[in-house]
Amino acid sequence: MRGLSENPAAPADRLTETLRAAVERHGESAVLLCSFQKEESVLLDELLRVGGLGRTPVRIVTIDTGVLFPETVETWRAFEERFQVRIETQDASGDPAAGQRQPGPVDSVPDEVLGVSGLV
Repeated sequence: MRGLSENPAAPADRLTETLRAAVERHGESAVLLCSFQKEESVLLDELLRVGGLGRTPVRIVTIDTGVLFPETVETWRAFEERFQVRIETQDASGDPAAGQRQPGPVDSVPDEVLGVSGLV
């Protein structure tokens, strides 16, 4: 496990370092693509620490397929309440009425993708 032996820092320290580097490198163009899994909870919690003052330095986006389970919508709202963030939506439902909504930020995601789950 070459990667682990090169950096003896604790996993949480490596996560913090990676997120800080991503924010420094990509600034406001960084996006956390969220599917409301445990991993995103960890990433979002740490991003709030990196951002300071309880704010995340990146946009948080989810893709709405138009067929989300009620449990997913409940988890989505729980994320927003728990972390005091607004999760932006990119519509992928194919619903013609969706075009009347304001376009989401995924339209402007940079081409580079970092090696962190969901962080582009």
